[in-house]
Amino acid sequence: MYQDPNEFTDCSYDELFYTYYSGWVEDICAEYKFMQQYVLPLTDETIEDFQCIDRYNYKSTFSDGTVVEADLQNLKIVINGTEVKLSDFETKGATTD
Repeated sequence: MYQDPNEFTDCSYDELFYTYYSGWVEDICAEYKFMQQYVLPLTDETIEDFQCIDRYNYKSTFSDGTVVEADLQNLKIVINGTEVKLSDFETKGATTD
């Protein structure tokens, strides 16, 4: 039932758009866990303060007092003092040539 669609397609978008679930199920599970744990609790909150510390560092304070600091250079966020490395939620991902 799960035929690999890449066997009968040949285009440059194969890595971005495909239905064969084994190619993306690990990625989406990792993203879901991240969203459930860190983003969902803030969906009903508003951003009360936003600061651009420098080119790679940002700080947001939410209406419930949650402080989120994003370090784009090192791919990590700090939520109320707890460091979360985004690479912990990373899987193999798509590759492009």
